[in-house]
Amino acid sequence: VTLALARRLEPDSALPLFRQSRAYWQAPDLVAVRRAYASGARSFIARGFPSEALELLAEAPNDDALTELRARALAMAGNYQGALEALASLPPSRRPESLEATVLQRLGRPREAEAAAQRALGGELLERASAFDTLSELARARGDFAAAAAHSRRAGALWRVLGETSAWLGSLLALAVAQHYLGEDAEATLQEVLANPGATTTVRARASHRLGRLYDHAGDEVRALAHYHAAIGLAESTGVREIAARSWINIATIHHVAGRAELAERAYLTALGYVQHTGDGEL
Repeated sequence: VTLALARRLEPDSALPLFRQSRAYWQAPDLVAVRRAYASGARSFIARGFPSEALELLAEAPNDDALTELRARALAMAGNYQGALEALASLPPSRRPESLEATVLQRLGRPREAEAAAQRALGGELLERASAFDTLSELARARGDFAAAAAHSRRAGALWRVLGETSAWLGSLLALAVAQHYLGEDAEATLQEVLANPGATTTVRARASHRLGRLYDHAGDEVRALAHYHAAIGLAESTGVREIAARSWINIATIHHVAGRAELAERAYLTALGYVQHTGDGEL
C-alpha cells in the first residue's frame, strides 16, 4: 500500500514512502525512486545540510545525477578529495566544470582549477556564477584582491538573477575578504550576510569565521575567539568540517602567539582531526 501511494505522489512527498517500502521496489520504480532521492538531496544541499544529503544518497540506487549530487554534498562538507573522486567516476560530459574547478582550487591545484573555471564560463548562468566564485578565490590566493573583488561582484550579480540567495551571500563572503585587503568596509558586508534571513547555517558559519578573522587582524582577541567558536558550533551542526578546521587553526594561532602553549596544542590537535577528513591542500 505504501509503495502504491508513493508511485502516485510528487518526488518530495513520495520520498518518505519510498524509503519505507524499500524492500518492495521493482525495476519500473527506480526512475521515480531516483527522482525522489535527488529531490530530497537537493533540498538538504540548498538548506546547507550536506551530511544529511550524504546519508540520504547512501541508500539511493545510484546513477550519474545522484553521483553529481553526492559530489556537491561532499564539497559542501569540505571533503574535497571525496568530491573529486565522485566527479572522476562520472562520464566527462556529465561532470560540472564549475564544481570541478571549485574542488581543484580547494585541493591546491590552481592551474587545473583556473582551466576548469574558464571552461565553465562558456556554460549556463549557474555554471558561470560558480566559475566566477572560483576565479575570485584563485585571484585572492595570488594576492590580486582587486580582481578577486571584481569576480565576486560578477558572481553575486548572476546569483541574484538566478534567485539563489544562499549562493549570492556566499559571493558576498568572498567579497568581504577582498574588501578587507583593499581597505574597504568588510565588516559591514559580513554583518549584511549575517542579518539576511535567507542565510543558511553554513553561510552564517562562514560569516562568523570571517568576522573572527577581521577582529583577529585588528588585535581584538576576545571578539575574534567568540566568533571563531560561534563558527565552529554552526559548522559542526551541519557537518562542514572545513570551517571548523579553519576556526580551530586560528584559535590555536591566537593562543600560540599569546604564549598559551597548552591551549594552542589542544586547538592544533583538534584542527588536525578535522583536516584529515577534508583533503584540503591549503589546510
